[in-house]
Amino acid sequence: MIQNKTKDMFVTELLNQLSPAKEDTYSFKHPFSHISTDGLEKATMLSELIQTPVEEIGLTQSFQNEEVAAVCWYVKINQHKVQGVTALVKEENSWEIRIMLNSFPATQFWREKVHALSKELMDEAGWEFPAGTDTSTPEYDPSEKLDPKLPPGITLADDVVFEAPIVSKALEGLETVTTAIGHASAVYGPREYKHKIMSGPFILSLWNVNISGIKVEAANLIQMNAEMKVAKMTVSFQPWPAIKLFHDRMRVRTRYFLSQDYFEL
Repeated sequence: MIQNKTKDMFVTELLNQLSPAKEDTYSFKHPFSHISTDGLEKATMLSELIQTPVEEIGLTQSFQNEEVAAVCWYVKINQHKVQGVTALVKEENSWEIRIMLNSFPATQFWREKVHALSKELMDEAGWEFPAGTDTSTPEYDPSEKLDPKLPPGITLADDVVFEAPIVSKALEGLETVTTAIGHASAVYGPREYKHKIMSGPFILSLWNVNISGIKVEAANLIQMNAEMKVAKMTVSFQPWPAIKLFHDRMRVRTRYFLSQDYFEL
């Protein structure tokens, strides 16, 4: 069952909202490949192939200003739920189309299906780590001081819920969430914040980080409570090879306080 009648992960719908100029250029950030693809026609075609294996799709939130149009969605794939964000982002006279994923443990099957469908259209090298990438998973040093590096003005509620991009179920509670974000910040370093859009009690924040030389595009859906504290965060990442490396490093670092079932289906 397909809900909301999209055939390309909402890419066409976002283009219709912002109506880019015909002469503008496009770059597509594929969720499963670290190599960008140029051209609107190819981006739309690849987006359709990404949706092809999906059993169900639905839109949960939408955001728009003059530079960004984005939708938060869920899909059912291989009987598992995956959340994510599709965004159309203006960069001078060009546009980036980004599809970012949450729920990493449930994406392996999806990735394999899309890989098989897209072989003739994409550079095979983009599906894995670039040559020479540091894929080590260092042990956590308990003497390391953790800093979640939350943006100014952001306060987490005591009962905050965090749907991280690399786990299969949500983290709950201020101490657990703060500790997990502290470990994440230690893995990927400083965040580069690019866009923030508000819609009622929801905020969508777009930012970049770097994991072993791979640029990661991130989208953070934040829900505020009545006290204007963060009640829930859902973070989605792109591309898949970097998410896998982030997953592997975080699994080592957090095993002293997170059970391994967080990282499995």
